[in-house]
Amino acid sequence: MSQVTVVADTQVQGRIVLNGVRLAFAHLNSPQQPREPGGKPSFGAALLIPNTEAAAIEQVRVVMWQLAQATFGTQAAAVWQELMAGNKTALRDGASKASVDGFAGHHFVSSNAAEDRPPVLFDIYLDPATGRPRALNRPQNRIYSGCYANVQIKLWAQNNKYGKRINAELLAVQFAADGPAFGGAATPPDLSMFGGVQEPIGQLPTDTAPPAAAGFAPPAAAGFAPPAAAGFAPPAAAGFAPPL
Repeated sequence: MSQVTVVADTQVQGRIVLNGVRLAFAHLNSPQQPREPGGKPSFGAALLIPNTEAAAIEQVRVVMWQLAQATFGTQAAAVWQELMAGNKTALRDGASKASVDGFAGHHFVSSNAAEDRPPVLFDIYLDPATGRPRALNRPQNRIYSGCYANVQIKLWAQNNKYGKRINAELLAVQFAADGPAFGGAATPPDLSMFGGVQEPIGQLPTDTAPPAAAGFAPPAAAGFAPPAAAGFAPPAAAGFAPPL
């Protein structure tokens, strides 16, 4: 995949597009259930940027710093140090998740979207009817953890009773290129590893009907006797004659 680029929106502060990032923990078809009590379901994805893409990483950091200045004013520098030290910014060093596949040697942007504001999903190919990238309807499997994508987010500074942070709202995701899927793809079965035996001719498989329990016969229904076959009468008991 080509280098990661960052395009800032000049109309909306904090809104940027990251082109060519790799997705991890992509929950895009349906919201992920919260891990903590009181949390709300949300869509989300981690956007991986190789450490070699220093210019792109710095561009994201500059946008976050501008938001910190606008939100925290004269305390911006002190708050910034606290946020960076506490991993309370959307952009983080992947070394904090080095044991997780794909994070070592990368920075990543943690992005989320509320359940009632799902991110727009679309393809790299154009829709002939509109001339714009083709929309992807949920559920879809075009965009997945491990693929490369162009992603629009909105960075914003939080300063409320829940604390101070710099977050990233996930707005839109465009498929850009395939990549090795994280977590491993489903393994297909290899039927050549199974054997079998020839079914006996004229004999029903043993699983077609359960065998009757030994020594057991179901009781006849009360007041019921099967009719005798036509032209047949059972012999009289010895020493017994029916009355005339």
